[in-house]
Amino acid sequence: MAEAGTIDFELARFEHLVETQRGHIVRVAGTWATPTPRELPHPTLLAGEGDEVVSVAPLPIPGQDPPRADGTSPWLATYSIPKRLFTEGNPPPCRLQPAPGTLVDLPELALPGAPVDGAPAVLVARPPGAAPPRLPAPSPGRPAAPAAPAAPGKGVRELFLPAVRSHRRLAAAIVAVAVAGSLLGLAVRSPSYEAAARLLITPLPRNDTTLQGLPEVRASSDPARTVETFARLLESRQAATVVARRLGGGWNTRRVLHAVSVKPRGQSNVLDVLATADDARLAARLANLFAQTTLAVRNRRLAQLAATAQARSEADLRALPDQAGAEAQALRTRIAALQGIRTDGDPTLEVLQPAAVPRSPAGLPPPAIVALTTLAGLLLAVGAAALLELLGPGRINEERDLQALYPLPVLTRLPTLPRHRRTADAPELREAFRTLQVQLELEPGRHRVVMVTSASTGDGKTTSALGFALELASGGREVILVDLDLRKPDLAGRLGVQPKTGIEHLVAGRAPLADALVDVPGATGLELLAPAGQSDLSTLEAVASQLPDIIEGATALADYVVLDTPPVGEVSDALKFARSVDDVLVVCRIGRTPRPSFEAMRDVLERVGTRPSGLIVIGGAGAAAARYPLATGESLRP
Repeated sequence: MAEAGTIDFELARFEHLVETQRGHIVRVAGTWATPTPRELPHPTLLAGEGDEVVSVAPLPIPGQDPPRADGTSPWLATYSIPKRLFTEGNPPPCRLQPAPGTLVDLPELALPGAPVDGAPAVLVARPPGAAPPRLPAPSPGRPAAPAAPAAPGKGVRELFLPAVRSHRRLAAAIVAVAVAGSLLGLAVRSPSYEAAARLLITPLPRNDTTLQGLPEVRASSDPARTVETFARLLESRQAATVVARRLGGGWNTRRVLHAVSVKPRGQSNVLDVLATADDARLAARLANLFAQTTLAVRNRRLAQLAATAQARSEADLRALPDQAGAEAQALRTRIAALQGIRTDGDPTLEVLQPAAVPRSPAGLPPPAIVALTTLAGLLLAVGAAALLELLGPGRINEERDLQALYPLPVLTRLPTLPRHRRTADAPELREAFRTLQVQLELEPGRHRVVMVTSASTGDGKTTSALGFALELASGGREVILVDLDLRKPDLAGRLGVQPKTGIEHLVAGRAPLADALVDVPGATGLELLAPAGQSDLSTLEAVASQLPDIIEGATALADYVVLDTPPVGEVSDALKFARSVDDVLVVCRIGRTPRPSFEAMRDVLERVGTRPSGLIVIGGAGAAAARYPLATGESLRP
């Protein structure tokens, strides 16, 4: 141990734990010494160089106390270094500052994948103004660690499909509401029929002055505008009043104008008198009646104006001295035309085609309406799911996201099954749990006590624990399944048993372990240890303190002990049990597990020094139902 000033530090390890969204969590361990043993404040970690130096306080983790500077007491602290200091994937220089006037240089941080020298180092404190030691350059035979590759961008399919899968219930509800709304609308709405009577407009030549002074239709430079203007004139309140009176039965002028419209037919001289009603015959009658009434109203008005003009023209003709001249001849032609209007009506407007009774309702057929509504509901559901995914805390939607957050081996993948087949003894699940069993049995070391946990409620940890226990029992193993989710015990109800003597009696010393075990009907070799009643915090603390003894007794009675524990990302109960087991298995449901809960679980497990053996992934890309013949529920003894 080297000495500098009054503080010495012997480094045991400086290691990288995990990468988070905000930075890299590292751990420093060693022993401190001063001439007079005393307790030092928690050292601050200085990361970076020059103006980029950042002072990082240790994370407030229970059990990581300030250093005792006696030269023998182990010290451990965890820090989170901001990610921006890792330029091009290279770690920044790091130093410890145990006191305002003292700095301790740390070796270069080894990131995952980089070679690490395991020998401990003796580090010497130095004044803060002194230059830091030069880091050794990579040797020719040891290339520098490559920068971490950038995560590949996600396409539209990878963005929206995981969001819909995460919020599939909401998406299904939106589509169901849209379809139900369209069906209800089709059921309660009255059918709408549309009939059209056609009127032909024959404009007079622009140079024809025979009917000058009357509201006749003349050709113009813009025929389309002429037809549109005439259409607005024909859609009159006077005609609507007459039609309403003739129809009776609650019809009025406003209702007729609402049901009838006069529109040009394309760029032609034809006008469509369109009528809409909930009865096909009524629609045709309304269109024909409005067209005929419009013509009758116009003809009556023109006849009155023509009579006045005819009388005036006859008086002008009588006053002419030359009855055989051209002016007299023009007056006689005008008088004849005016007489024709009084007799035959408007020569520029006639009914081209009366309205026929429509055979089917207007608009889209009901199947097309339902299809379009379903499509609109799907689009709305996708948009809502994507919006919730963006605004909400986020979920783990792909297995590669899971590996980026916590690079643990995936020991088995469970397929997503329909609800009626989602049982712990489903053949597809038992095949997956058999894969897990084989891996644990082939792994060196003891793997008899397995704890199953997760990041959040609803991830499937209880189903996984129960399914794994059933698979072990079906393979001829003696298994004890322990329900340590004391806040929400569920295994006894799912197995259809009711313990009379439970784990609370065991820890209270009122019953031995053998009396607290309950045989599971239909599962030879499987016994359950669960609460017999409601548990409280005192029971939880007693179980945590006595769990090593309980496990020792259980392993003497069975081949495997499987523990179902609460989600670590929500409560800390399972942390008290983790040190007493051989393996910790983490269950994650793709599209369901919240990202913040998973990160919280990862962080607390790392802080207490527990590294899970692997992951049980439900619903991942490789978790499709097996096509190979599946094993039945019968015992498969090796």
